[in-house]
Amino acid sequence: MEPKSTATQIILQALSAIDERSKDRDNGSERSMDRAVTIFNAATGLGMSESDGWLFMICLKLARHKNSQGYNHDHFVDVAGYAGLLAESVERAVGDRDVGQ
Repeated sequence: MEPKSTATQIILQALSAIDERSKDRDNGSERSMDRAVTIFNAATGLGMSESDGWLFMICLKLARHKNSQGYNHDHFVDVAGYAGLLAESVERAVGDRDVGQ
């Protein structure tokens, strides 16, 4: 059985989702995670990083997929988008010295 969406289509949908959400939520970019983990850390006393926050969101979407009774395309679009945002966050954290290795 052929999938309804190709990997490329899912990635393009993730790109579109990031762009659309940024218009609605973040004044031009989907970059609310740093603010979210700052609030979370203040509330809990933990030291979660922005990258940890994106990884958490990937895990959350995968957990929702495993708990679902059926297929929810949105889970995978979000995982693809969060993976890109995680990579961006990690690259910013380590600086240019390790990027591309």
